[in-house]
Amino acid sequence: MQEKTENRTSPDDAQNGHTAGVNQSAVIHKLAPPRSGSDVVGKLRQTGVGRLYTNHLKHNPAIRSVVIWVWKNFYPVYLRYFVITRSRKWKRLVRFSDFIKDGSVNRYTLAESCIVESPIPRVFPITDQEHLAPPAERYTFPKVQVAIVNDALQYGGTNLVFVGDSAICHDLYDFKSDFTSEELHGRAVIDTKRGRMRCFSHDESPEQVAEAATFVDACASNYAHWMTEVLPRIALFCAESQFRDVPIVINDGLHKNIMESLLLIAGGGREIITLPVGRALAIHKLYLTSVTGYVPFDRRSNKLSGHSHGLFSPEALKRLSQRLSGKIPEIEGRTWPEKIFLRRNSGTRKVTNAAKLEQLLVRCGYTVVEPEKLTLSEQLHYFRNAKAIIGATGAAFANAIFCQCDARVTVLMSKHENMIYRYWCNMLAPLGVKVDYILGHIVDNHHFGIHGDFEVVLEDVIEMLEADGSYKVPAEVFTWLNALEIAEKQEAERSTLIHPTALVALEARLGEGVEIGPYSIIHGNVVLGNRVKVAAYCELGIATPLGDGSPLVIGDDALIRSHSVFYESSSFGAKLVTGHRVTVRENTVAGTGFQIGTLSEIQGDCTIGNYVRFQSNVFVGKKTTIGNFVWVLPYVVLTNDPTPPSDNLIGCTLEDFASIAAASVVLPGVTVGHHALVAAKACVTKDVPPHKVVAGVPARVVGDTKDIKLRNGSGEPAYPWTRHFTRGYPEAIVAGWVNEEGKND
Repeated sequence: MQEKTENRTSPDDAQNGHTAGVNQSAVIHKLAPPRSGSDVVGKLRQTGVGRLYTNHLKHNPAIRSVVIWVWKNFYPVYLRYFVITRSRKWKRLVRFSDFIKDGSVNRYTLAESCIVESPIPRVFPITDQEHLAPPAERYTFPKVQVAIVNDALQYGGTNLVFVGDSAICHDLYDFKSDFTSEELHGRAVIDTKRGRMRCFSHDESPEQVAEAATFVDACASNYAHWMTEVLPRIALFCAESQFRDVPIVINDGLHKNIMESLLLIAGGGREIITLPVGRALAIHKLYLTSVTGYVPFDRRSNKLSGHSHGLFSPEALKRLSQRLSGKIPEIEGRTWPEKIFLRRNSGTRKVTNAAKLEQLLVRCGYTVVEPEKLTLSEQLHYFRNAKAIIGATGAAFANAIFCQCDARVTVLMSKHENMIYRYWCNMLAPLGVKVDYILGHIVDNHHFGIHGDFEVVLEDVIEMLEADGSYKVPAEVFTWLNALEIAEKQEAERSTLIHPTALVALEARLGEGVEIGPYSIIHGNVVLGNRVKVAAYCELGIATPLGDGSPLVIGDDALIRSHSVFYESSSFGAKLVTGHRVTVRENTVAGTGFQIGTLSEIQGDCTIGNYVRFQSNVFVGKKTTIGNFVWVLPYVVLTNDPTPPSDNLIGCTLEDFASIAAASVVLPGVTVGHHALVAAKACVTKDVPPHKVVAGVPARVVGDTKDIKLRNGSGEPAYPWTRHFTRGYPEAIVAGWVNEEGKND
């Protein structure tokens, strides 16, 4: 069943493609959604558990991290080995160029291959320039072509096209390193070793179409992906007169601004088919346009190197800019500023000191703009007329492809090992747009990874504004900054309690209600959250060449007991608690609710999850990875050198809910599985399977954790321990445990 509409009526009906300000008419066919509903993620959201997670638990970083990790690591296994569907047959992944190379497929060239220069952008502060070191200074972007494919099947929610036993993908995919949206949403599973995929969508009655050009994409609903990856393909295709009457297929349910851009590019009279997730089109004659730009949805594994930061066809982006700019009407009575600051209102990647930053930039002649509240036409006018644009990285920057040559775009980003720094530079620099970066440290929502909230140093912003010598920041701005600094210090002094014998560097950043005990030293490269308590004789933020220069960040409500030492370049979530005489070296990242027992030592370069408990005298070697809710009892040693002494360090891994009993030793490279138990004084030389008990020297599997009973006479199982031990854990997390146990009973 189809619903036929035209874009003449409701200007707010994005679902049917209706949009204001577009004079051309287009016939839009909206396919009915599948009877069984949307994809598995959509179905899960409608369940009681899904609503509980979405409405209450999702906003907790710890819970969100656990849910995403479990989904990405276990759901594909469930799909691959337990789900039986009519679409269970594996299909061979074939690149577009390989599919057409035998010469039997008709194709047309839309844009020739070209050499793309990838310059090194300016970075502020200059000491962070290394983060933008180029993976390649130049590359060749492939030719953009249209291929005629006979008897193809196109499913909603994916840009993969199915022909016989093959799934055609574009040439920039690298499935070994790129994790796809289709996999995250449970629509497909990809076997990277064998180069094949299995689709879990099945439409019993695909809609039959004589001919069409498909531009469906898993990420089309994201404005940046649409503007830089999908719409450029449509623009090149629709510019060819020979394809004037070919219907085009897109995702169903796109935002009204996206639909408006489509209708402007497609032109009047074009038939548009919107394809929901779960539905399919059987297209007798398919016009398939090759890739014009691509950045991976996510990384399959952070252990691999050389991940793409995005590749784009400058020719395709230029033609889109010219075609769309020529169709956007002027807005009578409006003037457009030359310098704009993009305020980011969405939930992640916020600049925590944005209010001060806005005040600074307004004093320097900038106008604050909120792209989320603008129409497509307004956004394009702002960007086409702006000569200088500043803002936190986000989808709105995709509008910069419409900037004039020599416009300067300054992107605010956090420093993170997985950040795709060169994304905007790779996209915009080949168009003649000058790209600068100002990098800041993540200070909140660390467990969102690259999406954590961060702070930029205002002095770095001033350095950028004055960098090319054409602009001088007014003297009154520096007067305002000095007054602001004095006021902040006075406020900090009122809200903190620092013992007279404590030494606190002026550069250190202290939150509200901080207490510093006698004779403690707080170095300059330290950020303490609100209500942090540091007892006597502690030293925080010790400089070391082994760190990356980033500050020691201690989250809110921490308690650091006496004689403890923390080096710089580490970060800890809220509610950190230590015993006495704790030592933590550089490059350690720990989550919320971490507890470290007296006389414990963490050697650095370690990753530790949420609500991990160390008891006294625990030693953790470099490069150790510890999951969430792990218990490590007294005198445990986690080693890392298989042939001591050497520089070959291989950290061990403790997975979620693992328990390591007293005086155990875990050898380098060993993984202790989730919910596993290592008995006291064991020497673990081999991986421990999940839910198993190991004991002895060397440790061997002696049973299942579920068979161990509580020593209270109840006869109840002691494991998983989450059934009976909840002290110190938030109610939301405990509720999640209870719900999970209920499903397993």
